[in-house]
Amino acid sequence: MRGSTGLPPATRRAWCGCVALGFGQRAIDVFGALFARPIEGSDLLGMATGESLAHVNHLVARGEVAQEPGADGALRYQLRTRSAASA
Repeated sequence: MRGSTGLPPATRRAWCGCVALGFGQRAIDVFGALFARPIEGSDLLGMATGESLAHVNHLVARGEVAQEPGADGALRYQLRTRSAASA
C-alpha cells in the first residue's frame, strides 16, 4: 500500500533514513530506518545491503536522492532539495 508520498512503505522508510542521517550516507547507513532488528551475519548483511540499495536507487531514479562516490569509493547518498529535484 502506498502512502501520501506515493512510495511503497519500505522505500518511504529508506527516504526517512536519508532524512534522519543527513549528508553523504551509504546504503548501509539507512538500515536502522528499514529494518526492525540489528543486521548481523554475512548472509543477512548481503541481503539487507541489496534491499537497502534497491530502495535508495529507487529514490535516485525519482530524483529525490543524489548519489556520488565518497573518498573510500563507496557511493554516498543525500536528499536533494526540492528545487534541485524539480530541476
